[in-house]
Amino acid sequence: MQSNHRAVAGVAILIMALGINLKGIQAQEGVVQPTPGSLYAWGGPNEEGVLDAPAGNDFVAIAAGGLHNVAIRSDGSLIGWGFNGPDGRTDVPAGNDFVAVAAGIAHSLALRSDGSVVGWGSNNAGQTTVPAGTYKAIAAAENYSLAVRMDGTLAGWGDTFYGATQVPSGSDFVAVAAGHFHGIALRSDGSVTVWLATRIYSNLDLFEQYQDLLYPPQGPFVAVSAGGHRNVALRLDGTLADWGAFSQPAVPTGNNFVAIAAGAAHSLALKSDGSLVGWGDNSLGQTEVPVGNGFVAIAAGTEHCLAIGPELDPVALLKRLIDDVDAINLANGIENAADAKLDNALDALLAENADQRQDAANKLNSFINSVEAQRGKEITDTDATHLINSAKRIIDKLLN
Repeated sequence: MQSNHRAVAGVAILIMALGINLKGIQAQEGVVQPTPGSLYAWGGPNEEGVLDAPAGNDFVAIAAGGLHNVAIRSDGSLIGWGFNGPDGRTDVPAGNDFVAVAAGIAHSLALRSDGSVVGWGSNNAGQTTVPAGTYKAIAAAENYSLAVRMDGTLAGWGDTFYGATQVPSGSDFVAVAAGHFHGIALRSDGSVTVWLATRIYSNLDLFEQYQDLLYPPQGPFVAVSAGGHRNVALRLDGTLADWGAFSQPAVPTGNNFVAIAAGAAHSLALKSDGSLVGWGDNSLGQTEVPVGNGFVAIAAGTEHCLAIGPELDPVALLKRLIDDVDAINLANGIENAADAKLDNALDALLAENADQRQDAANKLNSFINSVEAQRGKEITDTDATHLINSAKRIIDKLLN
């Protein structure tokens, strides 16, 4: 049984109106949004291409897992990327009726418009074997899954010892989230209920470490998300709450938050103006959020983050690619040659005419060839794949 303390909370959270105006709340992690947009990915490391988000501006929902991600397009279809593994983590189901997604460490769930749920990826503990029934919210963690049925009751399946599958009773639940050893559910009156895995209840030392998860601060709440060892919740008044085991991070202040997402040891929040904020562990740049407005959805994986936001133009994408090359710390000669090709492409783009766009694409193809030539030599296979995919994304925008 895995005992990896890195957890993922790339879970679906359903913000409920509770009959009250929720100050323009517009985004729920993993749940279809009204405004499609482009994908952003950051944090890292970029193992197995987990940060190589697909191109396009038609994404409406996202979920971030361990080393894989899932998104829903505006036509209701799914797309996955990152580490596929022997269990097919990115081999998404076919169909165009999906309305929510959730990603665990090595498995994923998707909710269809008819209330049915499909699971795929690792099923070593039965986490993708969904119990019969119809559902309205889903969540995925390491080796287990949670969901809210249409009748407001909770369901849990998968690892019954390490996972929080022994769910509380009640028929007034509206949202659920799954942490590493705990679950959290939101009730229709705005209160939250937290419970722990059997492993924690059966070990006094562990229970003493994790018991603070069970005691949420004052609500009422409209959204919940579960991190590795902490919980994040959004209050009705637009403020944030963060509680749980181990050290308390500095939580952003203000009352203009509209969505939340918690990863292994970092968290994200979306503001009503469409900007992002992050807090917690930043060892891999998890909380260094993209600047700007216009974001409509967020998701937090184990060590990386996703967002749906405004489409980046080719110039912005090319400047980001130049920064990526500089961050790899290549040998001077190789870095200078790569930078020269990208700078020439940027100069061509800034000329802003059709011929120059083709010229920029040609220079980017030259850059791709030079990176491919250094793959496995001066450039690691992972870095090479990331740089090439980024360049191809810019070429696609230039020529289509």
